[in-house]
Amino acid sequence: MSGGIAYVFDPDDVFGAKLNREMVQLQELDDDDRRFLLHTLRDHHRYTGSPVALRIVDDWSDQWQSFKRVMPTDYARVLSVMAAAEAAGLDEEATLAKVMEASRG
Repeated sequence: MSGGIAYVFDPDDVFGAKLNREMVQLQELDDDDRRFLLHTLRDHHRYTGSPVALRIVDDWSDQWQSFKRVMPTDYARVLSVMAAAEAAGLDEEATLAKVMEASRG
């Protein structure tokens, strides 16, 4: 994984044992993640008729806890730098410089 966020449905809680923790972090969902996933699953069911998506949506209050967010470490670092740059009021060029500096480690 080189960028972006993956969401994994892991009801048996076994996925984490298979991760390269040097490259990715396994994270709990926040409110935004839960809203995004519920909306995405509803759309998936509407477009495909997936019985799995329907089962998860119908029991969302329990099922959302089986999802994990997989975040690449480098991507998390870039997002953090971008948030800090925005909070500091940096312009696009200064923000890009900060991102490039962070990407070099």
